[in-house]
Amino acid sequence: MPAAGTDCLVIYENGQSPKKKEVRYDFPLFLVGVNKVKYVGMALPEMGDGTAALPYVQVDQYRIQPMASMSKVIQSEFKAEYPAILAREVTRAVVKAASQLYRHTTKVIKAAVTGSLDCP
Repeated sequence: MPAAGTDCLVIYENGQSPKKKEVRYDFPLFLVGVNKVKYVGMALPEMGDGTAALPYVQVDQYRIQPMASMSKVIQSEFKAEYPAILAREVTRAVVKAASQLYRHTTKVIKAAVTGSLDCP
């Protein structure tokens, strides 16, 4: 039995940390004169949960109480970074959509100037 007023710190890892997974969103672009629908895609990360290997750890008759959770630290860091990640991905998707629209528009104008009625 430990003496009164003494503490014993046990540092251990329990299970797996949270992992990011990718969630993809595809948005259709409806362009006039195009026979097939074009898409602009966005992939955003989503934070999953970590899994504990053991519900608790016990040494002799003492059940170890957690002092900190690295899963919470990882999730809070992800939450703080997410607005920048989202802004970057939305900007990328808008630029991609604009470039597709520009390419389509220049083909339509070229077809109109040359007299070709076939729209690409």
